[in-house]
Amino acid sequence: MKFVFSSRRKAETVYAALKPEVYAARSFKSKVQIRLEGRTLTMSFRAPTLSSLRASINSFCRWVSQLQEVLELAESGGR
Repeated sequence: MKFVFSSRRKAETVYAALKPEVYAARSFKSKVQIRLEGRTLTMSFRAPTLSSLRASINSFCRWVSQLQEVLELAESGGR
């Protein structure tokens, strides 16, 4: 799964925010890998069951979405 951000700084911020979650996911059923290349954040998921895979993907997508909203809000000065 790939996310392309409007700037490298935003991509780096989201990457840094998600990195602790990647390590936390290792203690659960799913395995998540994230990679940053320029403005593109790539995530790979592995899980033993479809429901674990779905839960992991949903969580990370929700986090990315929320982080993007926070960055946009910060950029607009909170308006």
